[in-house]
Amino acid sequence: MYNELESAGLHEPEYFCNAFILQTVIYNKNYDNSDGYLENTAIQETNPAIEERNPTISEQNPAIEERNSSIQSEKLSIEKLKKGFVNKNYRENTKDNILAVYNDIDTNQIFGAPEIERVLGCSPTTAKEIMKKIRDMEVVVEVKGSGKGKYRFIYENEA
Repeated sequence: MYNELESAGLHEPEYFCNAFILQTVIYNKNYDNSDGYLENTAIQETNPAIEERNPTISEQNPAIEERNSSIQSEKLSIEKLKKGFVNKNYRENTKDNILAVYNDIDTNQIFGAPEIERVLGCSPTTAKEIMKKIRDMEVVVEVKGSGKGKYRFIYENEA
């Protein structure tokens, strides 16, 4: 490609690495290395015509934020999680295990028995029992499309 650019009389391309992507900038004949772009250049930094045709391109897009309100939502508070223990006759050890799972799982993280097994360092049977008790407390919702037995903690606004 370098040979073709040189034979066409174009300037040497510049390479940039941006978030694991190699970007190449190829300048047209109107580019001047000392002063930057000349008056007739086809490449522009901003294009108002594009911005007018696509008003959805902006730093903040309220339409997306309205449709995906769960993105901004907070995980169920620990106080509300503890209220789920009120009508349950769980041992202290079980309560501690549930709280350990709650503290280790992130807000939008999808989890199941294998993740509980990893967090607690317990057997698969124990992890499944803990998962069953968490479901019985009604502090998780099933996530469709991620496989059988996958859940996430409910959001504060869903409680």
